[in-house]
Amino acid sequence: MIISQANRVVYNGYKVASTSFVYDSDGGTGASDGWVLSKYDDVVLQVALGTLTSGKVLYQVEGRFDGLNRPALVYTASMTATTTIDGLVELSQKVKEIRVGVKADTIASPLSTNNCFYCGLVLSERS
Repeated sequence: MIISQANRVVYNGYKVASTSFVYDSDGGTGASDGWVLSKYDDVVLQVALGTLTSGKVLYQVEGRFDGLNRPALVYTASMTATTTIDGLVELSQKVKEIRVGVKADTIASPLSTNNCFYCGLVLSERS
């Protein structure tokens, strides 16, 4: 039984305009950008792609543990078409912190109509 649930919006219609991974909606690419505490029983990723101008959008979930401070790959996927409903990905690895990176394999012009990505985290505690 779920006793509490929190959510965190990571990207809300983010215009993916980079071929390098971006870790927050401000376009952060640094080692400390985008980390969210994930000490929960269940962590679910909710993703959608509203527009796709060309190529594909890639996203990956990274995790890290206390003391190591080195990102490790938890999950990776790509989207090659827009979605009409959000998809869910249950993350099974238990890590202290996670972050979601997103990038495009190609960038279309103009950037204002680029790939529009949505992503949220659902964090649940069970009894």
